[in-house]
Amino acid sequence: MYRLIISNNAVKQSSKIPKPIKEKVDERIKNLSDNPFPPDCVKLKSSKSSYRIRQGEYRVVYTVDEINTRVLVSAIGHRKDVYRDL
Repeated sequence: MYRLIISNNAVKQSSKIPKPIKEKVDERIKNLSDNPFPPDCVKLKSSKSSYRIRQGEYRVVYTVDEINTRVLVSAIGHRKDVYRDL
């Protein structure tokens, strides 16, 4: 079981997501504590331990710390905007 940490920036970004989609995104994030490497996760080229998962048009970007068993969610947003500040 991984400890789930959500950055303040990600919380702020998630508040802008429409409610029905936000519920699905929240569920996907909760599932990361059980399995940080779901079948549809994609490793980002910009980092050694950063990944992303999709939920429709939205993306969740997170980092996995396997030594300390933590998952840090750093960004949540629409696919056109989420990668800009990484």
